[in-house]
Amino acid sequence: MIVIIGGGISGLVAAINFESAGKECLIVEKSSMVGGRVATDHFENIPFDHGFQVLLTDYPEAKKYLNYQELDLQKFDSGAVIFKNGKKSQFGDPLRNLSHLFPTIFSWVGNFSDKLKVYRLSTALKIKTVKNIFESSEKTTMQYLKDYGFSDQIISNFFQPFFGGIFLESKLETSSRMFEFVFKMFANGYAAIPRKGMEAIPLQLKSQLRKTKFVTGMDAEVQKDGLVKLGNGRTIKADGIIIAYANQSLNRKGCSTFYFEVKNRILENQVIGLLAESNTITNSFHYLSDHILSVTTLGNDSDRNITDQEIRSELHKYCGIEVDKLIKRYDIPQSLPVLKNIGEGNRADLKIIGDVPVTHAGDHLYYGSLNAAMYSGEVAAQTLLDYFSSPT
Repeated sequence: MIVIIGGGISGLVAAINFESAGKECLIVEKSSMVGGRVATDHFENIPFDHGFQVLLTDYPEAKKYLNYQELDLQKFDSGAVIFKNGKKSQFGDPLRNLSHLFPTIFSWVGNFSDKLKVYRLSTALKIKTVKNIFESSEKTTMQYLKDYGFSDQIISNFFQPFFGGIFLESKLETSSRMFEFVFKMFANGYAAIPRKGMEAIPLQLKSQLRKTKFVTGMDAEVQKDGLVKLGNGRTIKADGIIIAYANQSLNRKGCSTFYFEVKNRILENQVIGLLAESNTITNSFHYLSDHILSVTTLGNDSDRNITDQEIRSELHKYCGIEVDKLIKRYDIPQSLPVLKNIGEGNRADLKIIGDVPVTHAGDHLYYGSLNAAMYSGEVAAQTLLDYFSSPT
């Protein structure tokens, strides 16, 4: 039996690969549900995701493991609506939506040269392979943008709020490889959320497992002799082990998501609104319905004692949004791993504990994303399968 400690995205994908190879699996998950950081609550038939997460439809691993039609994906419009100095501007891809053509051309977000560079970069990354992206020279995203020739105007008005919201850090210190990868995903696909919320993704992965057994609400750890000890004291002798979670000491970036009931809707389509002011708490927002607004802030807001009243004030001052009340708030201090020298590999590290092969999975081993989580689960499973099939 293969024991997978952690029932997040990577653990579920690992189990799918083991089942395909005819291996019996047990997933041990410390929370009551599978999915890890991908979780959703439902209130009056509206999904409230734990943090603003999206599925980029061009993710290679997602296309491999997910059925998009069954997820009933709700796609975001390309680009964003940007708010600054009492003004707003739509900045998008006219090739995706012709209505973006004139708003983007005449947008104050960047100069005309910037807009040509965005088109040129998009065209180049559409054809650049993921392999080549992760083998490229690495620098910060901020340095990459400056080296590419983008002006401070478009960096502060678009790239910092937009990619800052993706990377959960506004200084754009994230690897240029991650920037190229994400930009490519946006150039070739869409950002989307399943109609029932992001939790539909791990639930769909779990539904593919026919023989795998689950133990939820239970901690587990690997002992020196290779036995897996559960929180109830029971021990399990495994043929192989995958540790599908990150050590708590790993440095991670946080965020908070607030759900408000509002009086007015200022964005007509399913589009992301960005605040490009330099001193605001609010990073981005989007509507779940005409009267429900999701707002994301960067950093660990629980540590800074940010109140929903401060966000209400910003929404009113910069966007003209009138808030009725706060419905839910989620603080997620362990959202994304802080990583350098990111990339992909076709083999996971493996060590023998007792006489049991043990390896790891999780997006923290590659780069923080749903795609990396799926990829790591696949690689970890294949690493153990190769070990079992190799001559002793």
